[in-house]
Parts: sequence; C-alpha cells; structure tokens
Amino acid sequence: MDINMIIEGYLQKASILQEAMPKLSLEKTISNNAFAEKRSDWQKDALLAVKRDPAVLEAKVTVKDQSVFNSLMDLEPPKKPTGFQPRNTPEARPRLDFDNKMCMERAALLSLSSTQFSLLLKYVDTLRQQRMSSQKQIECGFCKNNRQPEVWYTTHALKDAKGRVRCPILRSFVCPQCGSTGDRAHTISHCPRRK
Repeated sequence: MDINMIIEGYLQKASILQEAMPKLSLEKTISNNAFAEKRSDWQKDALLAVKRDPAVLEAKVTVKDQSVFNSLMDLEPPKKPTGFQPRNTPEARPRLDFDNKMCMERAALLSLSSTQFSLLLKYVDTLRQQRMSSQKQIECGFCKNNRQPEVWYTTHALKDAKGRVRCPILRSFVCPQCGSTGDRAHTISHCPRRK
C-alpha cells in the first residue's frame, strides 16, 4: 500500500466534499471558521483515534524499536472541542457522528509518519494472522468442502490439537478399505492403506 496513493485519494475526496458542502443543508449552519477549527481538532486527535481503535488495542505485537513505540504513547491527550456544537436533531446527529469519525480516520492516516504507518501495518498484519488462525481452528474443512452451510461448518473443527477427528459427520463415516471410524476416521482418499 502506497501512502502517496492514500494522500491523493484523500485530497480528491476532500475537494469533492468541499464542492458538495454548500449543497448540504446542515453545512449552511456551520461557519467556515468553525469548520476549520473542527478540522484542526480532528488532525490533532487523529493519532489518538488510531491508538484507541479496538483492532489496534487487541493486537499482540512485539515492537523491536522501542523509541517508535514510546513516541506513539507520549502524545498529548485530546483537547475538548471548541466552537461548533452540532444541533441535537434526531436525523442530523447520527450522520454528523459518522462524518466526524470518517474525517478523524482520514486525518489519522494522513498525519502518520512513515515509521508510524509501517508500525500500523504490522498491527494490521498481526490481526489478520490472528483472525485467520482462529478461523481455521473453528472451521471444519471436511464439511466446508462438502458444501455444508456456513452455519454448520463454523461450529466445529475437523480435528483437535491431538489429531483426533472432531467432525461428527466424518466420525460417523466408516472407511470401506480399512474400517476406521471415530477418532481415526478418514475418507477413502486419505486412507493409509491406499496404494
């Protein structure tokens, strides 16, 4: 992933958003100065938003360069926003919260240094590996390959840590060549007597 592509995409979206803003009825209530102040607050809180992301907090990564890790942790706490305060209308509030979060996420990505960005990518990679390993543990390959519904094959694993068959469908199967069933059950293609 190239940071320049992210920045270019963000700038294009920002220019489109700025053109569309006068058309929005909600934007008419916000002065340009208040919008600029809010944007600067988002940029200040951008890295904090990344740090508070549950995915980043759950990642179990060992950081080799401790100075990079310390620089991420020594940031200032967020300041209370001043200026623009949104109206508490039922239809405007959820959309405004969503827009605030999207702007904070974009600002967070743009404000990261290359070192911080690479550290964030390491977090993402670790989370992806953790998710894939846990997904393999709770998915039965036998049921998945035999087109069972996802609701079924995600309820159990094919084998346990000791290599015993856990899949109830495969456990009930009797190999026609060797007669194995239960803990040592297998299909004909995986039979040890197969030549």
